[in-house]
Amino acid sequence: MKNNFSDWLIANQGTRLAGGELILDIRLPWYRSLPLSVLEFADLQVDGQALALDGAKLVLGDQTYTLDQLPALTDAWWFVLDSAYLHVPAPGLAADQAHEA
Repeated sequence: MKNNFSDWLIANQGTRLAGGELILDIRLPWYRSLPLSVLEFADLQVDGQALALDGAKLVLGDQTYTLDQLPALTDAWWFVLDSAYLHVPAPGLAADQAHEA
């Protein structure tokens, strides 16, 4: 879902393909920290095609969360200066080609 923060959410330098996963270095495009319960990953497109978020995980610090766990995490916070990594299964993407998210 495109919104005012979409262009600032994914850090290009940290995005990579590894082990059949697309790993996106994402930044909190906001001036305040947020509880993980308010995060929603609606859709992801790579090369103009939708990439399913089934099996995707959010890695924040030393914790890994499934996207289904996020709504209940009212006491877990994403601090504004912390990077998070979204790991999305992407077995069909070739690592030796450039892609656009």
